[in-house]
Formats: sequence, structure tokens, C-alpha cells
Amino acid sequence: LMMISMVAIGAVDARAAMVEIKIQNLTVGQVFSPAAIVVHKPTFELFKVGESAQAAVYMVAEDGVTDAAKALESRLDVDSVTVASPVMPGKTISVRVAVPKGHRISFVSMLASTNDGFHGVSGVSVPAKGLSVERFVPAYDAGTEANSESCAYVPGPPCSAHRVRMPVGAEGFVTIHNGIHGVADLFASLLDWRNPVSRVLVRQVD
Repeated sequence: LMMISMVAIGAVDARAAMVEIKIQNLTVGQVFSPAAIVVHKPTFELFKVGESAQAAVYMVAEDGVTDAAKALESRLDVDSVTVASPVMPGKTISVRVAVPKGHRISFVSMLASTNDGFHGVSGVSVPAKGLSVERFVPAYDAGTEANSESCAYVPGPPCSAHRVRMPVGAEGFVTIHNGIHGVADLFASLLDWRNPVSRVLVRQVD
């Protein structure tokens, strides 16, 4: 697999662990937008199924925009936010972040050819050295936009609509995404998936 490596820039706490996060795109047609990777205290929760999505999540899920996610760095319970590279179908990226002792890792990334679909993890603990955490991640629906599948509201291929939303008809809370059905401009044969959509591996590195 093609591998892209990134390292978070900034001062590293001597007590922090350097952690590698690998994100593999398991779909055949969905491009993953740049992931917003959040290092935070256990009290912070990025998203939860059944609850309303915060701006840091739905801005990524609707348009791949990480502005609100980056703004989380102003919170006392958030240590850092790193924006990774896009991930093409079948490819893997590797990102390294410094994680203070007791902190956790979360991230969100858009499935670009959807209205408000995303994948990610919330509150992963750093494993001990020599061990790793592996997650097979489903696609989620942010619940903030209707799943019209219309190119008027979808940023990814074959569409190019950016920062245009249709909230009327949205679910109102985060759910497991029900996929692409080919009801408008998106072809299910090219862009639909069967969960999981990504494989995430977290481990400490020297």
C-alpha cells in the first residue's frame, strides 16, 4: 500500500508519548477528506452516535472543512489538533502526534462523495509500548444535512459543491450512515460501500 507520513509540528512534552495513527481507506470509490485528529483529555468527547454533532464534526462531514476542529485547540481539555492528508480509495496514511500521559485520540474525516457522511473514532486510549489498538470503523451520518445525493450539495466527485447545505430533512443526530442509493446524481455502483469503511491502527513509536 502507498503510505504517506506526517508528523505534528510543535513543542513536545517530555512526558508525552509519540503515537502513530494509520488510516486505511477500505472503500473502492470514496475519497476521505483530510482528517482532523484531536488529542484531548478523557472528559472531552468529539462525537457520539445518537447525539447532535458539534460544528467541529459537521463542518468536516458536510464539506471536509477543518476550521471549527482546529478551533478546538482553544479549549482547556484539548491539547492539539492535527490536520492530515486526504486518503484515496485503497490507500493508507500515517500521522504522528504527541499525546500527553492520560490523554486520548479522536478524529473525523469526510466521505467526500456524500452529503454529510464521515468516519472517525472518539476517545481512543494510547496503548502501552509494544501493543496497538486496531479499529474497523463504519461510516457515520452527521445528521445535519439531508441525504439528497444531489450534486448541488455534495463536494466530492462527480460533484463540486462546497459550503452549500440542505439541512431540511436531516436526521438531527449522528447515526450509522445508510449508504449511497443512487437517488439523484451519485451512482451507488461506484460510491456505495459496506461497512467498515476504514481500518485505524494506533501505536506508540520511539
